[in-house]
Amino acid sequence: LDNPVTVRPEMLLRDLVDLFVAEKVQGVPVVDDGGKLVGIVTEGDLILQEVEGDIDVPHFVPFRDGAS
Repeated sequence: LDNPVTVRPEMLLRDLVDLFVAEKVQGVPVVDDGGKLVGIVTEGDLILQEVEGDIDVPHFVPFRDGAS
């Protein structure tokens, strides 16, 4: 992909859901201020977040430093 859809760790869940619908994606990379990959968030994470009831805290799977 030339210009992949990415999100920031602090993105609100409501905005993330809107993005998934608008872009027709099931998962996106999570990047820091410098564009470094720090994790990934998927539709499954959104479902988990809704069940846990913590709608304002983004949920993503972090990557360990040095992961390729």
